[in-house]
Amino acid sequence: MHHPTANHSNNNIEAVAFEVNGTQTGFLKDITCADGSKENVKTYTLYQARWFVLLAVCLVNMAYNALWITFSSISDIAVMYYTIEPLVVDWLSMSFLLAFMLFALPAAGFLSTYGLRATILVAAILNTCGTFTRSMGIQRDGFVYIVAGQLMIAVSGPFIAAVPPELATTWFGEHERAIATSIGVLMSYVGVAVGFLQPTFIVPDSKDLNRVLEGIDYLVRSQAIFCSLSLVLVVLLVKDKPATPPSLSQELRGNKLDNIDVSFFTSIKLLAKDLDFNLTAQAYGIMFGLLTVISTLLNQLVKANLKTLPDSQIGLMGFVATIIGIIGILLFGFWIEAFQLYKFTATFVYVVGTICLVCFSASIQWAKSYNFIFVSFCVFNLVAVPYTSFGLEQIAEITYPLSEFTTCTLAMMTGNMYGLVLTYIFGWMVEMDMLKPVNCGCIALSILGLILVLIAKVPMKRTEMDHAKVQSTPLINKFNYEST
Repeated sequence: MHHPTANHSNNNIEAVAFEVNGTQTGFLKDITCADGSKENVKTYTLYQARWFVLLAVCLVNMAYNALWITFSSISDIAVMYYTIEPLVVDWLSMSFLLAFMLFALPAAGFLSTYGLRATILVAAILNTCGTFTRSMGIQRDGFVYIVAGQLMIAVSGPFIAAVPPELATTWFGEHERAIATSIGVLMSYVGVAVGFLQPTFIVPDSKDLNRVLEGIDYLVRSQAIFCSLSLVLVVLLVKDKPATPPSLSQELRGNKLDNIDVSFFTSIKLLAKDLDFNLTAQAYGIMFGLLTVISTLLNQLVKANLKTLPDSQIGLMGFVATIIGIIGILLFGFWIEAFQLYKFTATFVYVVGTICLVCFSASIQWAKSYNFIFVSFCVFNLVAVPYTSFGLEQIAEITYPLSEFTTCTLAMMTGNMYGLVLTYIFGWMVEMDMLKPVNCGCIALSILGLILVLIAKVPMKRTEMDHAKVQSTPLINKFNYEST
């Protein structure tokens, strides 16, 4: 039950402490409007601990993504040192996409049962155990330990990848959620950038196997130490939720879910019937898949008609595009936070993204210009990478009051499915010298995603609940609240 506990007058604002079951959650303020009328506005307590929780999650997320891409940037060295086929090295990374699809739903069910802290803890433990297992495989006959460790780390992905939007809703106020989610997702791309550069600086491209051994040893042990530190921070800093909810939507959701059976499996059934969610999830998945396949096959796509181009220039392109994508996450995060224009922004992303793919394909197919390829790929990352962040917030708005972890996990499963299937099919087509159909396929998928974005509605359920006036009795009663 809600009841006021104290009154304070301050000119035209009258604040009343607000309690739920004896716990103060915020203040009711009577604000005098310009026309002389009064409105009740509830403010909430935000705890400084939320930033430390976000820090711990960011480090685990960054570590996971750095570990995912570790051997891709030194694939030639790994093939030579461990005497394995190139496809085996590719599967060290591709297994992460497969693991996400296999374990995403169990991870969502785990969070629904055991909470946010336990879920993040599982991810941190798997990262740490995986890196220490890999450290046993530094010898040339120890590749089996590399594989075992990499599979452990792959399983951690479903437990951490969809955490940022859930964490943002659970710990952050309504005007901080998009930024918190952006920071959480941004760190995954920082991890990719680190995972791409760190091995190339540490492991020498040398015929001297002892030097390679020393480099791999230093690489995997330094990663194990970092993961251990992130695990310690998770144990010390992460809690399931703050003492009081950070927003009205979160408080009302908690009350509603306490009174209605919304189990994990019930949530899945509800989402299966939600047309707007399914259209938006498919659009999200297509963009995620396109970003994955183009980044993964960048070397093959560019070198199909620019065979003499050095690997270093393609690597530079990938690194710069990743940094630009990170900047884009922050820019779009502030834009969404300020204006909440999800559908408009998603449409803009797909229009610009489609134009970039046309330019990218034309540059590879006909112009054969490294500069044009570089610019079009970087601009594509500028819009596509942020969509993997604010797209999750868009889905959270559509599916409120269901768990953001569950809804965003399903969307990310779709993205990983597109990424895995497209990488396999388009990779084979590039090897068969079918570059033009690959380019046309990417453009067609982008146009399909644009159509889905235009068709899907984006009901702002969570934001509308945050802006609900306390005196709106029918709305409060709908969520089984009693007002006094």
